[in-house]
Amino acid sequence: MKERKKLNKLSFRKYLIVFVVFVIQFIPVSLANGDDNNDIVDLAGKFGWAAVGLIFLVIIYVFFYQLFLKSRKILPKNDKFDKRMNKIKNLYVKVKKPLSFLHYFAALTLVIILLFHGAPLIGNEAEKVIPGLVAGISYFFYVILGILIKVVLRKSKKGLKLRKFLFKFHTQLIILILVGLITIIHLAISA
Repeated sequence: MKERKKLNKLSFRKYLIVFVVFVIQFIPVSLANGDDNNDIVDLAGKFGWAAVGLIFLVIIYVFFYQLFLKSRKILPKNDKFDKRMNKIKNLYVKVKKPLSFLHYFAALTLVIILLFHGAPLIGNEAEKVIPGLVAGISYFFYVILGILIKVVLRKSKKGLKLRKFLFKFHTQLIILILVGLITIIHLAISA
């Protein structure tokens, strides 16, 4: 068991190194290649659309997680629905690990890309920037909460109540829907 944990830590470190190399090599070089302000603004816009794609990748895990939870609550417990509940559970168990990795990787990448999307556009018109800034800060907050839940408070017995509270807040669909609406408003205004 300890060897498996060591292997998982080493695998995580490898992925983290690849991620950092990607960010250090690709993104700053792309921003530096812009000859004038219009090229940088165009590139920042492309980063914005990349961020939208990453948001959908992050939400895939949320969709499966919520489907699993809601199916357990909504479907009655009888022979007719036991088979369906077992199919949903088996599907969730199969996709949980790869989707959770995709969720973490896409969320971290999203926050970094949002920085490179928003920084060059800060001086633009306020009605375009403010909704984007609110959405970007919200996504950053979501990622920080996820890191606190998964990494910082993972094994803390004293922080168990805090972890449960943060997890409940992190998984609230209404908050995610509000942030999504703010993002849609930003996209509609900026397009």
